[in-house]
Amino acid sequence: MCAKERCGISAYEAGTATIRRANAIHPLSAVQIEYSLWTRDVEAGILPLCGELGIGFVAYSPLGRGFLAGNVTDVTRLRAGDARRNMPRFGADNLAHNLALVDTLKVLAAAEKCTAAQLSLAWVLSRVPIPGTSHCHRLEENATAASLSISADTASALLQVFPPGAASGPHYPEHHLKRLGI
Repeated sequence: MCAKERCGISAYEAGTATIRRANAIHPLSAVQIEYSLWTRDVEAGILPLCGELGIGFVAYSPLGRGFLAGNVTDVTRLRAGDARRNMPRFGADNLAHNLALVDTLKVLAAAEKCTAAQLSLAWVLSRVPIPGTSHCHRLEENATAASLSISADTASALLQVFPPGAASGPHYPEHHLKRLGI
């Protein structure tokens, strides 16, 4: 059995079985799991389960660690200690594929007269609440996403460009799995 099957979603976050067990011990108020256009694993099981059990869902990293904002094009330009330098989705084997996704996202955002970040956030907000940002200088741009109405054509195009599994590469590096014993 692979790590994904054991955990129910991925080796990195709580899966449906874990959430059910935890909620049976003590009712959960919310779960926080990565959710963005390029990390949509939660749609198949976690979001329906949260709805079924009355558990809130908090999306973290709705901009794919800043990647969907279109500002990361070369990991060597990130500061030396930046964790993204070691994440497979930002690695050479996956970066070109993922940059092509963002290029299309930028075109769709321009059609909606917004930034790639705003379109990404508006898409997530159309599904679940987003608690905030860790960068004050992005607060105004991010807040504008809440008032965006994405056209049906753009919404359809986003789902075609970013189906579940569209991003190339796993979320985290292999050494994270080893620390988890997976």
